[in-house]
Amino acid sequence: MSHQEVRELGKIYVTCPKCGYSFEMYDDECTACPNCGFVVCGPYANSGGSEGCFITTAVVKAAGLPDDAYELEILRRFRDEYLKKTEWGKRLVEEYYNISPKIVDAIEKDPAKQEVYSHLLQEIRDIVKDIEKGEYSLAVEKYKNMVLHLKDRYKVA
Repeated sequence: MSHQEVRELGKIYVTCPKCGYSFEMYDDECTACPNCGFVVCGPYANSGGSEGCFITTAVVKAAGLPDDAYELEILRRFRDEYLKKTEWGKRLVEEYYNISPKIVDAIEKDPAKQEVYSHLLQEIRDIVKDIEKGEYSLAVEKYKNMVLHLKDRYKVA
C-alpha cells in the first residue's frame, strides 16, 4: 500500500462544533472549518507547525524536549482518557483547539517568549503532578486558568 493510499484511508468527515458545517479532512490534521474558521482536529492530530501548534507542544519545543516528552504524553493521555469521555471535557478540548494556536502565535511575537515558555513549563509540570496524584479537577482548573491568563495577556479573542 502506497503512502498516498494510506493517506486516503485517513480521510474523515467532520461536523464543525461551532457552526455545524460538514467537511472532509485527514484524521491526523487540524483544519480550519471552511465556513467559520473554527479549528477542528482529527483524532490522530499531532501539533507540529505554528498554525496548529498547541501551547504545551510549543512550550516543550522551546525547552528543547522531544515531541514525546513526558509532559506531553501525560497531558495527551489525560485529554484522551479523561476529558474526551465527558461532554464538558469534549467542549473544553474544542475550545482549547480553537484558542491555543492564536495564543502560541501571539507568544511567538513576544520578545520575551523564552521567559514566557520557561514559566509555562513550570506551570505545566505542576499540572502534570496533579494528574499523577489523581487530582484531575485541580489539574483542569489550573490549565484553564493558565490558558485564560494567556488569552487576557495577549488579547486573543
